[in-house]
Amino acid sequence: MTPLPQAVADRALLARVFQENELVQQVPAPSWSDYLAAVQAALADWLSQGVPGLFSLMDARLAQALLWLLLALVAAILGVQMLRAVGQGRRRPAALAVTASVPGPPPPGTDRRREIEACLGRGDVPAAVQALWWWLAGSLCGADVDASWTSRELLARAQRVDLGPLARALDRMAYAARRPAAAEVRELVARFEAALA
Repeated sequence: MTPLPQAVADRALLARVFQENELVQQVPAPSWSDYLAAVQAALADWLSQGVPGLFSLMDARLAQALLWLLLALVAAILGVQMLRAVGQGRRRPAALAVTASVPGPPPPGTDRRREIEACLGRGDVPAAVQALWWWLAGSLCGADVDASWTSRELLARAQRVDLGPLARALDRMAYAARRPAAAEVRELVARFEAALA
């Protein structure tokens, strides 16, 4: 048997035919309805094999409606779980939001020690905690304080790592979910004053 000669297509002619007739050269991707139909068919097949005689007892339309109801129920449960997960990820402790809104560096000449007591007097504990940080920063570094410093950076600049436990207590007050009491802030101020004396 002699091999058949290979045919060579005229690429330019084929391209013109495709263009003139607006022919699609790629298979379109399946739509969501195609996916759902395939899932429905697979589920119906599985149910008919798993429960013999299920479809012989009920109308095919009723079986299809039950399958759609089952799929809708599963989708609703998954949707609720996803919304819960997203909602839990967005929650923030109240103390963080309040502390972040307190302005940073004080204006020149501000007496932060008096400001701490004024904030506590009007019940603004997050502002008092912020004022305490700035009072500590001013006591340690004077006017050479950068608003972006963490408490650890402040202590490193001032070479006062011995104040680390007190600074961590101050950070817990500033960033913990539980809002500190005014008495706790006053006690921490007294402890800082004793350590700096």
